[in-house]
Amino acid sequence: MRLFAMPFFLTWMMAFSLLKAHQPTQAYYFPFQDIQAWSGDTAAFAVADSALWLDAPSGGTWELSHPLQGGPDWQWHGSVQLDFNPSSVNCAWVEWSGPMNHSYRLIFGCLSDKIQVEALSPHGSQWLMSSQPGWLNHSQNTIEWSLTLTGHAMTLNVNDGELILQQTVDVGWPVINQLTLGQRVTSTRVQAISWRPIHGQLDQAVMDSLSLRSLSWKWTEVMLKPLPPMHAQSPACDALEGFAGSSVGDSLWAAGWQLEVNGQPQTLPSRWLLPQQPIVIGDRDCLLQAGVNSRWIWHQALSLPTQVHLLLKDHRGLTLAEITLSDDNHDPPDKAMGGWSLTARDSSCSCLPGSWTSATAAKGSDLGQFMQDALPPRQGGVHHVWTTDRLHIQWRHPMKSMQPMPYGWEAMASDHWTYSPSFPTLMGDRQTLVIPPSFIHCDGSALDTAVIAWGMSAMPDSGEVQLNEILFNPLPGGQRFVELRNLSSRVLDMGSLVLSDQWPPMAWRQLAPAGSFLLPDETRAFVMSPPALVNDYPLGDSTFIATAASLPPLDDDHGELLLLTSQGQRLDQAFYDDALHHPSLGQGEGIAILKQVDHWISAGADSATPGRSPPLVHAPLMGLMDIQQRHFGWLSGQRPLLSFALRAEGPWVIQEALFSIDGTWTITWSDPLPVQSVDHWSCHVLPPKSARGAALWVLQWTASTGRVIRRSFPIIID
Repeated sequence: MRLFAMPFFLTWMMAFSLLKAHQPTQAYYFPFQDIQAWSGDTAAFAVADSALWLDAPSGGTWELSHPLQGGPDWQWHGSVQLDFNPSSVNCAWVEWSGPMNHSYRLIFGCLSDKIQVEALSPHGSQWLMSSQPGWLNHSQNTIEWSLTLTGHAMTLNVNDGELILQQTVDVGWPVINQLTLGQRVTSTRVQAISWRPIHGQLDQAVMDSLSLRSLSWKWTEVMLKPLPPMHAQSPACDALEGFAGSSVGDSLWAAGWQLEVNGQPQTLPSRWLLPQQPIVIGDRDCLLQAGVNSRWIWHQALSLPTQVHLLLKDHRGLTLAEITLSDDNHDPPDKAMGGWSLTARDSSCSCLPGSWTSATAAKGSDLGQFMQDALPPRQGGVHHVWTTDRLHIQWRHPMKSMQPMPYGWEAMASDHWTYSPSFPTLMGDRQTLVIPPSFIHCDGSALDTAVIAWGMSAMPDSGEVQLNEILFNPLPGGQRFVELRNLSSRVLDMGSLVLSDQWPPMAWRQLAPAGSFLLPDETRAFVMSPPALVNDYPLGDSTFIATAASLPPLDDDHGELLLLTSQGQRLDQAFYDDALHHPSLGQGEGIAILKQVDHWISAGADSATPGRSPPLVHAPLMGLMDIQQRHFGWLSGQRPLLSFALRAEGPWVIQEALFSIDGTWTITWSDPLPVQSVDHWSCHVLPPKSARGAALWVLQWTASTGRVIRRSFPIIID
């Protein structure tokens, strides 16, 4: 007699107990929420209620595949529902492919209503297992299955032991590298097949990135001492709140995860984790009484000491998140007497004890109420590097290491770490430091910096470093900057250099903070406020714009700038005046001068190019502005024309104005008009009909974020 299938959650429990008995391998899980992680006929499927449904546009053969790697022993189990009596034209299969076109295929009903296992190779196919004919001769079939390969023994188990087949396999291979779900249907069966999530177990599998891809975990609330309660619905038990963040937005199945409390591990029950949704770990009955939504409860009875170090680890033993807290974090201190939870001021820094303080909710906590926006993209991992007797690294965001700190590394603060090499380094030698993969941001996101170039810097000699670009007359509200280029093959010390505005120097200013260095052939701009300069000139990369300790006063029309060592040795100098610009440009407001071999010229299409190494590279670099037409011809209809590519922070609006070089007329700002981030723009405003000669065309872009970019270009009115 054919038995009905057990409820699916019981099958999960049964299958995972079987997986745990085989310790050398690891369990994996294929969720369907991120259908784009699969290849094949993705448009022919839909996901609903944790199931993958065939939703094909027509009859035919429809397949989905996912890469994987592992073996030689493996085990898989799952469930498929066929809302029809299968036949040769209406059936389904699961296929595991190996190298050289070898594969195993578990087939549901393609031949005589049987469940079968077939081995395929370039030399043909071989039937390994088969049920009796008519096994699936029903109008609806729900098939719970598991397939195991251990050594050369293959076992098929269907519907909780009702069908058990075992076969010695002579065509095994060491690894499998792809899983495929296939179905063949007629036009009346295109919505009659559904797959439940598939669990797998492989030796030495390396496809962890499927379920944990781009995953981060953030702790947001901790209840260390729940009594005395603050409210009738206050939790009467210890609890933890956090959430999983995923940049790809897919849910994942957490199986075999552990919570380590002061070094004592406890395995959490398996469950779905929905991205950006609060998860509360604690006793279910207690949390339900406290009003926590049952969907957010991860049942695990907790006993948390008042001083606690917590680690959340995945099934591989990798740490996803950690916190170290005590009731001393409460503010005011009397909240430590009980009834108040601790919450993270900034969840992205939740690994730092200082980011935690007492909850402000009326009932002492708001477990299960936390909502978090998706993680924004992080711009760069390193903010600043400098050297003393070792390398100092200031991260853009608080950092942590998922493993003990590697040799040579030391954390001075959460965002300031140092590295001391185990070998002697010579002054001026360029070094390369590879960032350990265990380093991550405190919010769980991975670093985007893999290598840091550095060196113990040497004092420059004459001819090794040059003044490369100077902006001495910025736009109103803008900043002056000085750009240097290292012409040598050595790492040069910038922290020991000074600038002066006359020779012999009567007074000078330190160029850069102590420890600053310049790599061989590197170009770097020095300015008092790097973020402001990047806003003014959008192609500027903050990596190549450094904070200047100070800059000497520069006249708006002419002057002298000298680069000196701290001992007074002259390394380079520049004489600048209005004559360096186009005669009709006057003072060249907002336009820098560039070193061209042994003379200086006006900066070109971008007005200034801080931090850009020569030769100048045009499109498709983001932030580029290139003026193709500078003439404004009344009779010919010529207009100034500019192409630009701003960073994608839009939407943007653009405004423009015109100024005569001699100051006799001005066309004030136009009304804002929408524009794309990458676009071209011709001048819309008109000068007076009597206007002739040189003028300044000024453009201003304003993003929805409030960021303003202002640029000016000299033009000629015919």
